[in-house]
Amino acid sequence: MRHIPYILFVLCLLAFAAMARAQNTDGALQHDGQTRTFTLHVPASYVADTPVPLLIVLQRGAYSGQEMRALTGFDAIADREGFIVVYPDGVDGSWNDGLGLEMLTTVQQNTDDVGFMAALIDHLVQTYAIDAARIYVTGFSSGGNLSYLLACQLTDRIAAFVPVGSLMMQKVADDCVPSQPISMLLIQGTEDAVFAWGGGQFVVEDVDYGYQFSTAQTLDFWLTHNACSSTREFGAVPDVDPDDNTRVWHEAYTACEGNTSVELYAVIEGGHNWSGVASDLSRDVGGTVSYDLNASEVIWSFLSRQRLGE
Repeated sequence: MRHIPYILFVLCLLAFAAMARAQNTDGALQHDGQTRTFTLHVPASYVADTPVPLLIVLQRGAYSGQEMRALTGFDAIADREGFIVVYPDGVDGSWNDGLGLEMLTTVQQNTDDVGFMAALIDHLVQTYAIDAARIYVTGFSSGGNLSYLLACQLTDRIAAFVPVGSLMMQKVADDCVPSQPISMLLIQGTEDAVFAWGGGQFVVEDVDYGYQFSTAQTLDFWLTHNACSSTREFGAVPDVDPDDNTRVWHEAYTACEGNTSVELYAVIEGGHNWSGVASDLSRDVGGTVSYDLNASEVIWSFLSRQRLGE
């Protein structure tokens, strides 16, 4: 019995050492004549000879990778599940995401953000043991827009995508010819004040940027591309917080080509936000947050089941 305090002391030291090995790095690379930056989290469990998944998390407009990191809490999930997560930075807080907002630096410069993501993947694959069949992307708002572009253009590099608070633009869909089936999960609020659930013309400061697909049209685009069966699973997510004035419905199509799946979490009365986390947007933009859904946990649960080319 006299050895128990010593054993506990050793175990505590080992636990502390494991936590200390987790890496948080501010990185940069050169692409298309620009220095592009990112924040990287490598879990303590990582060992160089064992390939692990990579999750790319794309910020919303006027955010940074660090702010997206704080919002989503993916570091803790990465530590628990053993994957690397990277939070790239847009230029001046924006992406050249296919929407074409003319006031953004990335649009004015025609920034090659798709190429930046390809270069970032190359850099991380060369630096770490990354499982090339388990590279994933999620993004919020403008980051969700960029997710759709990547799904269209980097289909052979990325296994699955989760756009949050974002729906496809007609002009993106018109040019979208993915090279293979791709798994896709949408998380969308029915009262999103930025990307309207029902679609329509996307107008900012009296400038019409074209037609935005509805949630149903966006879902149908990927169902059609993946040649999914009409068989679906449909049901309500438990109402764990009756006071948040939301409900969440889950719709899943899993009989698709290439062992892919297409799914939707519909946040009834939910706004333009990241479910499960208090919004820092104004009420008229962010709307109502649902606490019936932890978006980050749901995203990883979906992504972790997907593999490229199966």
